[in-house]
Amino acid sequence: AQNPQVELLFKSIQNREFLFDYKFVPRNKKEAESILKIIQEFRFHAAPEIDPYTGRYFIAPSTFNIEYMYAPAGSSQGTRNKNIFNMMTLVLQKISVDYAPYGWSTYDDGMPIQTQMSLVFKETEILTKEKVNQGY
Repeated sequence: AQNPQVELLFKSIQNREFLFDYKFVPRNKKEAESILKIIQEFRFHAAPEIDPYTGRYFIAPSTFNIEYMYAPAGSSQGTRNKNIFNMMTLVLQKISVDYAPYGWSTYDDGMPIQTQMSLVFKETEILTKEKVNQGY
């Protein structure tokens, strides 16, 4: 005989994670320099600092507030997209940079022809029903 009763044990809820993948293909030296600066900024803000007073403790990495934006027709000004849920304050949990996503190849100056950057952000708060009703 089958037992139709199902029991589940509620253990915990995980903080939401968000993955953003970017592919960069610079067309000139100025774009290549911009790509390097973008990657460096994310690497910098993903890393902790060492407490300058004690030299023994880490200070938490930077936090991020990300919004989905769009530009309405006829407007050059971006507006928050209210059709997509919000994200609470995030930390950059992981950054991955692949300088050869489709095989190794560089320009004459050594800049990779293609670079792929993956960012994994994690919210600092747990999503609750109240937060869902607030648009998160």
